[in-house]
Amino acid sequence: MKIGIISDTHGSITAWEKAYENYLIHTDLIIHCGDVLYHGPRNPLPDGYKPNELCTRFNNLDKPLVFVRGNCDAEVDQMVLDHPLEAPSAHLFTDHWRIFVHHGHHTELPVKTTEHYN
Repeated sequence: MKIGIISDTHGSITAWEKAYENYLIHTDLIIHCGDVLYHGPRNPLPDGYKPNELCTRFNNLDKPLVFVRGNCDAEVDQMVLDHPLEAPSAHLFTDHWRIFVHHGHHTELPVKTTEHYN
């Protein structure tokens, strides 16, 4: 299984297309580590800022996609995405891997993480 990981698209269709066409197209699963559609009040608008178009790409993707919530993601983003976005972390299990995903803006790991992965 090939797993692609991306983060911080911030609504940029340009960033998504470049990553997808060069790397993610060849994967079986994509993990997005947050900051999906919005750029946040402290950041400049990214090149190709088209969150509606990016949302459509995510909703029409022909492979599994897992999101975790980043510090720039908002509850309103979930209203337009077909994939769950509001979880601060995700635990993924494959035949060979246990993967813990989070955006990184929270430095404390859930209590269960230490218990299950030591």
